[in-house]
Amino acid sequence: MLSLGWLGAAILAAALAGVANPLAAAPLDEAACKSFDAEEKSLEIQGIKDDVAKGPEWAKANLSASRLELIKHYIYLKEQVDFRCPSLIVVSVPELAEPEAGQPTEKAPAKAGKKGASKKKDKKRKNSADGSVPPPAPKATVTQ
Repeated sequence: MLSLGWLGAAILAAALAGVANPLAAAPLDEAACKSFDAEEKSLEIQGIKDDVAKGPEWAKANLSASRLELIKHYIYLKEQVDFRCPSLIVVSVPELAEPEAGQPTEKAPAKAGKKGASKKKDKKRKNSADGSVPPPAPKATVTQ
């Protein structure tokens, strides 16, 4: 007869547990996901999310046993929705802010070949308050 010992038995049990329940983390159907999500939102309205945010030590010291059970249920629901409901995953894309009326928009960078020319234009624009280009300065003549 084969003798596994306690370590062998534990390894065999762990292996069989993985084989016996391969669908433990399979995605849930849409109806179950919507039901879990609605129940999760209902608990959030009751303030469960705020209680969870305060931490486990605070919860043990300040909440009743029934409220702690609600927190456990909320965490279970949240895990189910987050990890087994791909149909409810919401990806939010941040909106690009429009520039305000008085704010200048970003300009395209100057081309590499015109570095000197763009600097001269920028200096001329800085000198003029209204944005117009000032007239060129008269050339100095050298007399001998």
